[in-house]
Amino acid sequence: GAVEVAPEALPDSVLSYTLPSRFCPSDQLGDVAWELFGAIPQGWARVQAISNWVHAEVSFDYGSSAPTATARCRR
Repeated sequence: GAVEVAPEALPDSVLSYTLPSRFCPSDQLGDVAWELFGAIPQGWARVQAISNWVHAEVSFDYGSSAPTATARCRR
């Protein structure tokens, strides 16, 4: 029963977590995210699909990256 909330409806205190950073350039990953998840209905189904994808595709090992490493898709 979870609903998806539009960014403009989010509290100001959480908006900073959606901004691009060195670790996650969200401004560069947005198009890929829409390609992967845009066709999934809003709400819990989309959240679960994103969570499943992250658990299957994203990994991190301490000491395995350079100081300039960022998140990026291999597409």
